[in-house]
Amino acid sequence: MPVLIYDGNKLHSILFDAGSSPNGVVTNARRMGINLAEMEGVELSHGHYDHFGGLPAIVKAVNKNDLPIIVHEDMFKIRSVANTEGTVRRYPLFPT
Repeated sequence: MPVLIYDGNKLHSILFDAGSSPNGVVTNARRMGINLAEMEGVELSHGHYDHFGGLPAIVKAVNKNDLPIIVHEDMFKIRSVANTEGTVRRYPLFPT
């Protein structure tokens, strides 16, 4: 949810991480009375899919053409997990 940052002059509102579900953050923000259009940016802490799954819906809800999205340098790596039988399951890719 939103993180408030004070730069010495002004309070800024940034969304930290976007959750795993496609609409979870947008739904929860609405229920909590948070207007996502007030967000000045989005920061994603690291490249796991459970931190960017809701990003497309959030970008749509914020509705700013110049919305800064700050991502970890490893965000675009392809990730997967293998079970004990050797079957590999790929994680979702970062949204375009």
